[in-house]
Order: sequence, then C-alpha cells, then structure tokens
Amino acid sequence: GLAVPAGDFPALAEHLDVIIAEDAPDRFNQVTRPILEQLGLSWNEALRLAMWNLPQIDPGFAADLPFVQREGGYWVYSSPPSELFTSWLLFPEKVRRLAVKGKHVAFVPKASLLAITGTDDVPALQQLIAKTCDALRKPEGRSVSAVPFVLEASAWRPWLPPPSHPLYWAIKE
Repeated sequence: GLAVPAGDFPALAEHLDVIIAEDAPDRFNQVTRPILEQLGLSWNEALRLAMWNLPQIDPGFAADLPFVQREGGYWVYSSPPSELFTSWLLFPEKVRRLAVKGKHVAFVPKASLLAITGTDDVPALQQLIAKTCDALRKPEGRSVSAVPFVLEASAWRPWLPPPSHPLYWAIKE
C-alpha cells in the first residue's frame, strides 16, 4: 500500500511526500532505501508494484469512478474509511474524471479523509475548509495537510487562490 506523507523519497507535491509502506493490520511499516536495496528494487519499481497492489487491497482502486458526490457538491471516496485514501492523489487521470467547477482541488487533512471539489465551487470549498479545520483539531487519525492541492496539467500543487478569489483569506488562514 501507499501512504502520504513521509521523508526522503520524491515528493508528490510541495508539502506532500510519497512513501511506500507495508500495510500491516495495525500500522504501516515504511519501506526504506536499505529495504529496497535488500529487495533489489529501485524506488520507481517499488512504487509501480505498490500502485499495482492497491486494487488487491481495495477494489475501488480498480474501479473507473469510485467516488460519490455529497450534497455540498464535493466528491468523496465511496469505500469505508481507510488510510489508503490519500493514495488516490497518485491517480490523477482518475481524479480528472470527477465533474467539478474549475480545476480539481483535493483536501486531505487526515490519511483517511479525502475530498475533491473545484476551484470555482465556492460553497463546496467553504464546506471543505471548515471540515479540514475540524478534522485537524481532532487528535484521532494521522494528519496529512491543512493545505489544499490543485491538480495542474502535470502534477498536484499546493493551492492558494489569487487574492481576488472570495475564499483567498479563508484558505490562507
């Protein structure tokens, strides 16, 4: 399985690293460079293997569109909560299939929380800003990021809209 964030491997985006981890029943065990060397795998080979393995662990990763749209207009993954949710950021081609207003924006305050909306959907963004703040106040679950990420043409990037955006200050805060 994969989990985000961590340490000395290539970043998925600024503020967001990728780790390769063994998904044990009660925890993730990070796969380190010495372990990769011992296995005779490069980082890229191990990442491809981990991404291939995700549908074996969670069949939603093999589905075309395993997300559901909430009343607020944002999308969430339709499976029971899992610390694998953040791994969806590694599949931008599938995230792009979600209908949003503007560019895709992902909120990942906790490893088991992922919500996606669009840069131009102000009501959905307002809800997700509030939900992110609430989630990060709670001690339960592994925190990932207070920063929303926008899906650009080639990669995820931290997102702070221009000052003219109605939620600029709320997101900046």
